[in-house]
Amino acid sequence: MTSSTVAHGDTMRAAVWHGRHDIRVETVPLPEAPPEGWVQIRVHWCGICGSDLHEYLAGPVFIPVDKPHPLTGIQGQCILGHEFCGEIAALGAGVQGFAVGERVAADACQHCGHCYYCTHGMYNICENLAFTGLMNNGAFAELVNVPANLLYKLPDNFRTEAGALIEPLAVGMHAVKKAGNLLGQQVVVVGAGTIGLCTIACARAAGAAQVIALEMSAARKARAKAVGASHVVDPSACDALAEIRRLTAGLGRT
Repeated sequence: MTSSTVAHGDTMRAAVWHGRHDIRVETVPLPEAPPEGWVQIRVHWCGICGSDLHEYLAGPVFIPVDKPHPLTGIQGQCILGHEFCGEIAALGAGVQGFAVGERVAADACQHCGHCYYCTHGMYNICENLAFTGLMNNGAFAELVNVPANLLYKLPDNFRTEAGALIEPLAVGMHAVKKAGNLLGQQVVVVGAGTIGLCTIACARAAGAAQVIALEMSAARKARAKAVGASHVVDPSACDALAEIRRLTAGLGRT
């Protein structure tokens, strides 16, 4: 995660995906003025997601290379980055409820708004879904354009850098909400990367009596305990299922 510098003239610096093992920090043109219904954001902080690493190590995974994306027209080269926050630098026509200078975070799911899934409240699986930073230029840059309907204002007393964690935190919160009522329940979270840590924290906040994390990395084990894991089980050091059964008085059975 890093903070951005300030764009100069008609160009800015950005991390551009060109291919597998080929991401270049280079000078690129500034994005055009935001179109109707969009805003331009001056990026303050942007996290590195696992999907960004996958595009570097094994891409193209999601980045369209064979033909332009149907919603955005992006093909091939793409500025990565979608876990970000910043301040509004410009408003497109018709945007209401936001003002230049306001700090915001953004959902990454750019969607058409017209397909079955969009019209039934499931825009995250839009038939033409374009993820910011994968199917459209993203926030590993000084400025980025995104639809205004994806924005969330940051409270005045909210640390700016924490805004870049809202998108991954929402993934963990979604998992907890899908699990149902966790009050007093036993919970196991597989993996303590960023999403796993967010899930642990959300499960604790939802009232789980015990949260067990499965993790092998020493650094992640420590972080899991710091955010609320009751126990951390290392699958490389023990029979993980047997240990979960022991910790849950037999509840962790298949």
